[in-house]
Amino acid sequence: MKYTVLGSGSCVPDTKKNSSGGLLEAGGILILVDCGTGVLHAIPGSGYDYKEIDVVCLTHLHLDHVNDFGALLFALSHDPECKREKELLIIAPKEFSQFYENLKRLYGDTLENSFDVVVREMGNEDFDYGDIHIQLLQTFHT
Repeated sequence: MKYTVLGSGSCVPDTKKNSSGGLLEAGGILILVDCGTGVLHAIPGSGYDYKEIDVVCLTHLHLDHVNDFGALLFALSHDPECKREKELLIIAPKEFSQFYENLKRLYGDTLENSFDVVVREMGNEDFDYGDIHIQLLQTFHT
C-alpha cells in the first residue's frame, strides 16, 4: 500500500500546497482520496496517470475537497489520449448525488463520457472492492 499526498492545504490559496487530495495505491487499485483545487494537475508530477484512477473517494463536499472533481471528469472525457472504458466508482457522502446532478446540469454535454460513473453514497459502512476492504467512518470536522 502506498499513499501519495497531492495536496494538504485548506481553502486558503497557498503557492506551496494544493487543497486536499491524495492517491492511494492498494491491491492493484488506484484510489483518489479527495479532489481539491490543484489536485488534478498535481497527479502527473506524482508518477501516476489520472486516466488509471479506479475509485474517487470524497470525504465530504466542501469545495477544497471536491473542486477538481468536475475537471477530472472533463479531462477523462476529452483527453484525446484517454480511451477509458472501465467504470469510475465514486464513494461519497449521502448528499453527493444532488451535487453530481447539479454539476451535470451546469456543464451538460461536456461531462458526458464513454465509461460508466457509478456513485455509491455511503455513511459508516464497509465493503470489499477487488482485493481491498474499504471502511468508512464518520469523524469530526471543524
